[in-house]
Amino acid sequence: MGERQDFHAGGAAKGVTVVTHELNKPFYERVWARPRTIAPDLLSTSPRPAVFETAADKKVMTDGTKTIELYHMKGTSHNVANLLIYMPNEKLVFWGDGYSALGQRSARHCSHARADD
Repeated sequence: MGERQDFHAGGAAKGVTVVTHELNKPFYERVWARPRTIAPDLLSTSPRPAVFETAADKKVMTDGTKTIELYHMKGTSHNVANLLIYMPNEKLVFWGDGYSALGQRSARHCSHARADD
């Protein structure tokens, strides 16, 4: 998860590993520890401990076939712990929330881009 928003965290209740910037980990630990009493969700009805992998400036992950590289997006105004995801074989870049509908950024800064050399 590139940033600290609980709506990005739904799959953790099903036992997935949360990959996020190291600055986000304390936030997510607090979120998982809180009770969900108004609208119980899967995490509250079937609690599981959260499993985290964190990235600092760069993290490379591979399953032997696919590789992804995570980069810390320093200096962005949206979130100080946002991550950019790059798939080098596919030359694909993903930057979540990289476009603001409020006009603060132009359309050329969209959140999905193809990195053609």
